[in-house]
Amino acid sequence: RRLIEKHGFTIVAVEADWPDAAAIDRYVRHRPPRANADPPFQRFPTWMWRNTDVAAFVDWMRHHNERIRLSSRLAGFYGLDIYN
Repeated sequence: RRLIEKHGFTIVAVEADWPDAAAIDRYVRHRPPRANADPPFQRFPTWMWRNTDVAAFVDWMRHHNERIRLSSRLAGFYGLDIYN
């Protein structure tokens, strides 16, 4: 959060499946979800991505992006793994 707010970072990269993270990215960027998509991160343990800390951060990112006028400055959420 600090890197986004104070230093202008626009990418959050996590060790997670690309499709799961892409669903979160759509949410934080106020884009519609994909049709018939499964809920993200269902295969992951709660200590990893399915927890209140990550949910709060994702909601913060969405709120942060509401205030951004340039789409190129929106904060995004990306997965680094493509092993699904």
